[in-house]
Amino acid sequence: MFASLITSELLKVLLTRLANARPEDFARAIRSFERATRKMPIFPSIAGFGLGVAVGAGVGVLFAPRSGRDTRAALWESLQAKIRSWRKTITGEAPPESEIRPATPTVSEQRARNGALAS
Repeated sequence: MFASLITSELLKVLLTRLANARPEDFARAIRSFERATRKMPIFPSIAGFGLGVAVGAGVGVLFAPRSGRDTRAALWESLQAKIRSWRKTITGEAPPESEIRPATPTVSEQRARNGALAS
């Protein structure tokens, strides 16, 4: 609970600073990042490892035993739930369901429909 409160406060501060940032601030941050990577050569290796993990996860999703439609629907459902959770944490309220409703039926709706057809 305490960690999520700190995280939400830090996210608010970050979003506020990003909203008020000027192009010069971004350029300064990039130069600072470049200097830090020259001093710490391990950082690009860590970034490469993270990229490899992301690519591996993507390939794993592509070759999953579920059909593409089911996988995409499950990912969409999961993403929407995460967005609702983040929005509720940041603002304290959940958005209307119609605002983030996917255009395609969710996995649970598809299973219910398929179960009704089989009966």
